[in-house]
Amino acid sequence: MTRTRAVLQPAVTALACALLLTPLAACGSRSDLASDSTPPRPTPSSTSAGVDATDPVDAAVRDAYRRATGAGLPAWAPEVRVYIGGRPAGRITAAEASAGASWDGCPQGDQEYAGRSCPVGPAAPLAALLADGGVTTTTVGAPAVVGCDRPKRPRVPEAARSVSIVPDEDHQDCFAAFSWTLYLDSDDEIVATDLVLSSP
Repeated sequence: MTRTRAVLQPAVTALACALLLTPLAACGSRSDLASDSTPPRPTPSSTSAGVDATDPVDAAVRDAYRRATGAGLPAWAPEVRVYIGGRPAGRITAAEASAGASWDGCPQGDQEYAGRSCPVGPAAPLAALLADGGVTTTTVGAPAVVGCDRPKRPRVPEAARSVSIVPDEDHQDCFAAFSWTLYLDSDDEIVATDLVLSSP
């Protein structure tokens, strides 16, 4: 009897282990199959819902142009002259005009402008304004005073009129004020722009 028990005990133990290990191995193989097949779908981020991905530069230009002409989409001249502080800073094509970084530059021959290292452009002041809870407004013509400065404006002979993108009244201090003036010809094409930043 003791001999039979001694022979059966290892067999029963081996069988019990085999029965316990089989489901675990099966579970492991299922998860391995799942990970080797189609990857899980990414869960949409809660912060991505409702976020406006519009470039603030493009949005500001569209709004100013609509207010000036009534048209929804800005019409750009084939080549647009870029001025910063009333001085030449380069030229861009109509195709480049909708990208905010296209406007970055510096008055020719300078390394800084209005106490800021070059390149400068409208994207940074617009982003700072929006981050501070401000909004852009549109004025006819080019403002004579920007913050604490009286800027010199460029001469644009073919311009029939101009409209400027400026901060709301609560953000017109000597540090945050700016104006970005769009010069339109008689066909309402934007032929030049002039960015003025207030000197800190």
